[in-house]
Amino acid sequence: MDTLQCSKHAFHVFAEHQGWLLLFDKMTDNKSEVGYLLQSGSSIFAVFTDGLFDRMNDSSNAAIAVNHTEEEDDDD
Repeated sequence: MDTLQCSKHAFHVFAEHQGWLLLFDKMTDNKSEVGYLLQSGSSIFAVFTDGLFDRMNDSSNAAIAVNHTEEEDDDD
């Protein structure tokens, strides 16, 4: 399966249109962790690798990931 081709910038634009408040954008060399506060009061945490969407979860720990296996979780 190919990586979801959603750039970090495109995700930011979508979030802004949804009225989400950017809480933080923690960047490293190849990864960015971004937190948003939704209008409902819940939050979303998204991870971008090399500028493309990798995975995200919400405050209830519901998660979505692209090309991500449980073995990778053990490495984190």
